[in-house]
Amino acid sequence: MYVANSGDKSVAVIDGSTDTMIAMRSTAARPYALAIDEVTDKVFVSNTFSDQLTVIDGKTNAISNVKAGSADAILVDARRSKVYLLGYESDSVRVLDEQTDTLTKLFAGAMHLWAIAQLGSVLYVTHVQDASLEAINVETHATKTIATGAMPCALAEDDDRNELYVANYAGSISIIDTRNGSAIATLNVGGHPQAIAVDTEQRLLYVADAQESSVNIIDIQSRRVLQILKMNGQPYALSVDTRTHRVFAATTGSSPYKELKVQLAPALLGKNRGHKD
Repeated sequence: MYVANSGDKSVAVIDGSTDTMIAMRSTAARPYALAIDEVTDKVFVSNTFSDQLTVIDGKTNAISNVKAGSADAILVDARRSKVYLLGYESDSVRVLDEQTDTLTKLFAGAMHLWAIAQLGSVLYVTHVQDASLEAINVETHATKTIATGAMPCALAEDDDRNELYVANYAGSISIIDTRNGSAIATLNVGGHPQAIAVDTEQRLLYVADAQESSVNIIDIQSRRVLQILKMNGQPYALSVDTRTHRVFAATTGSSPYKELKVQLAPALLGKNRGHKD
């Protein structure tokens, strides 16, 4: 595990099997976003107020820096050995070639990009000031603008269903059919959703609302809210363990994260759903 420590200008390396810290590595400035290429075993760390991208060798924990500009979000395309760097106040996504350390740009359709996700060869980037996102084919560079709800700020993808889920801060969830690049449903959840995660096997969508200190659990198939979990602290990020179906929320308050206590009746989940052996 890799943990960015902005105040200390460092990244902690933690052994996940023993929960012990095995290394602490200094970064070029204040680390902000992290992404891992599990094929090349490299960890990419953006630095606030710096044009340097810190790269950690996963085998040796050795540090190097690449002049790639500041990034607010990072996505790794291991299949193509590319790293996509998104800036909130930009109209394009910078593309770092892992093999050559060269930079190119992909025009993203509008200013003020916020969330980024990828399905196959298509990169999806939200326009937080507009009610839309841009679908960018990373091979052909063809683009398409797709309508969403107001202020789209988070994305989750479902490869099995060919769907993309968009959390719109103004109070809704947009569901995009990635086969034809169009919105097929809008779910009104109220409040200000700002984080989203999907459990594809359970067919459940989790939507966090920090202002309301709650997480909505949505049935993807029926498109309805099954449960609203109230939390101590404000959930601002979500993660699903797809093997165990445990769900965790990063929160403000006394604890840095909490596990969601999801208790859904079998009747709500429908047939052929649940944990695999």
